[in-house]
Amino acid sequence: MNWLADYREYTECTESPRIMHLWTGIGSLVAVMRRNYCIPFGHIRMFPYVYTVLVGPPGIVQKSTTLGFSTRLLSKINGVELAPDATSPQKLIMCLEEASRNVVQADGNEVHHCLTVASSEFASIINGPDSETMITWLTDLFDREDRFAYQTKTQGSNEISNPWIQLMACTTPSSLQQCLPINTVGDGLTSRIVFVYADKKDQLISVPRAPKEALVNKLVSSLEEISTNMGLYTFSDDGLEWWDDFYRKTNEQWTPSDYRLIPYKARRHAHILKLAMVLAVSYGEKELSVRMLDKAHRIIKLTEINMHKAFGGMGENSSANHMIKIAAQLREQPMGFSDLYAKNFLDVDSEELSKVVEGLETAGVLKKKSFDGSIIYTIDKNTTSPIFSGTQDSTEIGNQAWDIITED
Repeated sequence: MNWLADYREYTECTESPRIMHLWTGIGSLVAVMRRNYCIPFGHIRMFPYVYTVLVGPPGIVQKSTTLGFSTRLLSKINGVELAPDATSPQKLIMCLEEASRNVVQADGNEVHHCLTVASSEFASIINGPDSETMITWLTDLFDREDRFAYQTKTQGSNEISNPWIQLMACTTPSSLQQCLPINTVGDGLTSRIVFVYADKKDQLISVPRAPKEALVNKLVSSLEEISTNMGLYTFSDDGLEWWDDFYRKTNEQWTPSDYRLIPYKARRHAHILKLAMVLAVSYGEKELSVRMLDKAHRIIKLTEINMHKAFGGMGENSSANHMIKIAAQLREQPMGFSDLYAKNFLDVDSEELSKVVEGLETAGVLKKKSFDGSIIYTIDKNTTSPIFSGTQDSTEIGNQAWDIITED
């Protein structure tokens, strides 16, 4: 059994980035696992809370289409509750309260409140008059083990027992920059999110094929089976030895390529553990083996390579976004000031463009060259400047990640 391998076949005839398809496939498994699966972790239980946001340029990588492959499967699964695409904090909590189901446990019955939020636009969830409340509640609900207490505007305090929520959403770097203040990046909610970035289609398909009905039925049938089962995932003996060594050495030594991801490091080990449990469910395994832990670690590492690009030029420097964009343009094609301005006049005026050019030159990235009596700006394609560091082709990343899934 390898449910994710079947999901790859299900999404193969599409132009969308494979790394995004992989994470929506992971999200599909999480949506049916809910609170039925967990890892005993000291005095707590670690449930498969996984917040995933697909990030890419508008109209290029088909983020919403990618998410739709997952939600079409989930809509066929009994017991999976999907929240409205756009919602308010109050509506979200109401949907979570209504998404109740009785779960038979070995020591008695429990009522679980489980909800999957799948939105084609992240900003429609967290941007609005109650955005601060939404960010706070999504943060507090993540990894919530027993109950969630909250305050309403009109009905006082209330609480939900055994809550569980999953988030899958799509956005662009500019939209993310507008709806999240810089002081929230890397902290609070964003440190709990796996941002999956891609900036181009993986392939061109003029006439896509619909997936075979037998394959869709197989995927749905497996999801239904996972949905009705339960799993307590403990480490195998060699898995525990591997994890102890990883936690003490490898994870501690890991350094993010971008300062905005430093707080993410504190939750990185939890992301890897949860992904290992999801992979074990995909393979039909019953414990956290070295194989599952190693696969999860390698997939996370690949995803992290371009993760910082989700935040674009988000930072204290208001010109940073322009610097990144213009540096990328000049890296592809040297230009004079007039051509550069003609290409970017919708975003910057001539004075701001002059400051950007000066900033890139000060950073040692941009070079001026004289050509036919004019000044041409150019950037060495082999530069190792931090502006271009920590990047890799998203198609290559996606292929490598799927190879990890299907290698055995």
